Amino acid sequence: MSKVVVSRLFSAWFGWGLPLFLGGAVIIGFITNLWLGLGLVAALLGWIYSLGSTTCRGCASFGTARCGLPGLVVPLVWSKSSPASVPVWRVRLQYGIDVVMLFLLNAVYLLCLPLLPLALFWSAVTWWLVIRPKRFHGQYHRLQDQRAAESSSLVSLPVLAPVSGEKPECGAACCEAVKGD
Repeated sequence: MSKVVVSRLFSAWFGWGLPLFLGGAVIIGFITNLWLGLGLVAALLGWIYSLGSTTCRGCASFGTARCGLPGLVVPLVWSKSSPASVPVWRVRLQYGIDVVMLFLLNAVYLLCLPLLPLALFWSAVTWWLVIRPKRFHGQYHRLQDQRAAESSSLVSLPVLAPVSGEKPECGAACCEAVKGD
């Protein structure tokens, strides 16, 4: 798929799909148990706060409809910041929180089996669009950049040992060390 198609799918998926998916989970939670509903609302509010204060603030789509509804709501609460203002460990933590929330929401949909296939489909597309390593969502690209930087900064130094019978040309101390072997 082209970048434009994936970007538009992302916008539609989260502009329309995310509010429906979250709303359905909250309704199921409250129908099942008042405390489950309240706990889910608290978890969602915490997740949204965490997401807005890390990933969304430094996203290139901040304040636009490219992220769908979240991209338009986040500027009402937070101001835009530089992506570099959020440490990479915080982006990595947000990535983990996003994965946990996806599994939590699917667990809630387990309580309503007729809607579970829709939730699993939504989650699979969400995984493909956001969670897997990619280039479109918020600051997740920084995790890939860091992995690349870490792997490119590794340097391997060759270990040179003399062939048996040859004397190395590194001085007396080196020769003594080799003789001791």
